[in-house]
Amino acid sequence: MDGSMPFFLFFMVPMMKAWIGMDYDRGLRMMKEVAEKGRVNATTTNKGVVDCPNFSYVGIQRTVNVSEIGDFMKKDFMKIIDDVVKQRNKSAQHWVSLYPKFDMVKQRMTYIAAISDENLKDEDLGSEYIRGEVQADKALEIFHKGSYDFIGNGWSMGMMYLQSKKKEMKQSSIPFEYYRNSPMEVAPEELETSIYFPLK
Repeated sequence: MDGSMPFFLFFMVPMMKAWIGMDYDRGLRMMKEVAEKGRVNATTTNKGVVDCPNFSYVGIQRTVNVSEIGDFMKKDFMKIIDDVVKQRNKSAQHWVSLYPKFDMVKQRMTYIAAISDENLKDEDLGSEYIRGEVQADKALEIFHKGSYDFIGNGWSMGMMYLQSKKKEMKQSSIPFEYYRNSPMEVAPEELETSIYFPLK
């Protein structure tokens, strides 16, 4: 690929390279899936603007390279399961990952692997955990069914929709993934995830 831009837009070049690189990588992974398995076992659906769920949470925050996020997030959720479910015999209604910061050029991301704390208000889980709140508001919901390997399709759909409709995310809120079932209980192609983009 080759192209040119007006000199006064030079600052956009690194970001455009990062965007194109991410799309290219997603496309290659989907082609690999089709070549090896005959189809991509994932679908993405725009559910439109909905009422976002409201809950407080407790979770583990970490900043990693985008390529490392899957491994680190798995470890963090396993720690939450050990600390909350196994050791304290507690449950949680909501399981989420929030994304307060993403540096596209450097491919670095800050995430919070979290659960709602309706049964953990009086529990001290230690210094590794932080607390916060997801506020009820209007949000764009993108529903993804299938492996987390292709969850980027949902994020891409959401961002493109916001740009095309000239909608902006609410600055005080954080986009997040809401897990409707567990990879410990269902096959990868049956995983259901909603991605919420809180709107102004």
